[in-house]
Amino acid sequence: MQICTLAIFWLLVYVGTKEFKAIELNAHLNRTTKILLPSGTTDLIQIKPIALTKEILFDLWFRNKDVAILNDLHDLINLDKYDTRGKLISAFDLRENIYLIQITRKNENLWFVRGKSNLKETNNRALVFENKKHDKYVYIGNSSKIKFTQSEIKSLLFDSNFLLEIKENTTLNHFKIEQNKVRYSYQVELDHEQVIIRSKGLPYKRKTLKSTNNCFHFSSKVNQRFIGSKDFKKIAALMSDIDDVSLNYFGADFFENEIKSGIAPSFELLLNFKHPKSKQDVMQILEDEIGISCKRIGKELSYNGTTYYFKQISNNSIYIGVRKIRSNFMSSTNQPFVISGQPKYITEIRKLGWKGAFLEFIPAYSVSKEFAETITEINTIEKPSQNLFQVKFKKNKIPSVEILRLALNLNKEY
Repeated sequence: MQICTLAIFWLLVYVGTKEFKAIELNAHLNRTTKILLPSGTTDLIQIKPIALTKEILFDLWFRNKDVAILNDLHDLINLDKYDTRGKLISAFDLRENIYLIQITRKNENLWFVRGKSNLKETNNRALVFENKKHDKYVYIGNSSKIKFTQSEIKSLLFDSNFLLEIKENTTLNHFKIEQNKVRYSYQVELDHEQVIIRSKGLPYKRKTLKSTNNCFHFSSKVNQRFIGSKDFKKIAALMSDIDDVSLNYFGADFFENEIKSGIAPSFELLLNFKHPKSKQDVMQILEDEIGISCKRIGKELSYNGTTYYFKQISNNSIYIGVRKIRSNFMSSTNQPFVISGQPKYITEIRKLGWKGAFLEFIPAYSVSKEFAETITEINTIEKPSQNLFQVKFKKNKIPSVEILRLALNLNKEY
């Protein structure tokens, strides 16, 4: 009788929780939020901590069978195994919406966390700024390397603002902003064995590589300024001029001979630059700055034993790849971002032999590899009014739990 009573109790809790989630979802389908943003804002990520926590806790308690992740979560709450980043996030009021905001100014991309917080502006852990509504902006990054003074950052945040109205559909939303208006939006939904990302906005109409079998495909408009070390200034400048990139990635191969060893990535890459670039200039920059591992062989480059073919597509467009250009190798898209294929290739390094065992001891690599292998495939489905990304996980893998596990493991202090 006691067992039956407990079973009925948990069944009611399960059904009640499911119904509550459905009611809550319908309640905010048409809700909108008005938010005042700095004029230089190019990206806005909206997070609803309470709703997101409810979704994750439901999966943790009713679907998860791994006790270890509950122990890791307990450690995070107690902050005994994690660095000050965990303490920084815990300083925000998780009952209120939290926003991640990117401001682009003078080719610099500055990221901030915004929300209600008890952090003071005079804070030795982070740069903290407060607006008139007592929202706190916390700079994410190494404050010692930032090129702006605190007064300049404050001016960026508060001197010129615009009002943005956004429609709230999910617990996690990403908005690409151009000229103070939403150009594209992404809404993330956690499903039973997949993550669904719905996107919509003004079309971009651009060329990409066609995805092939057995690869990970990535294609994106680029608004990132790349910062290189003092030894690779030309490569950093070259990458900063990229306007659009499309990649088919097949993993990497380990190379070793009597003189040296290294890793050679296997890929097809289409680079579209903001200004005219010749393949000869690009090859010369790579040959000059990479050094002995990179050398010219005829009209191509060899790096760690792998040959890379170069092809000038147009004045602003260059192909680089381990394969010569195939017929009909390009396709078109109306999206600023496309992703498909199998993420396991991101962490795949072949021909390592016994050395591969040592690689598994690197936490960041082993954790990322484990997460990538829980995903079977990613699909992009383009529709007239709305595009769809499907991230499919292996059977019996719970997306919210696997994403939480990845976040916990990447932030552990080993």
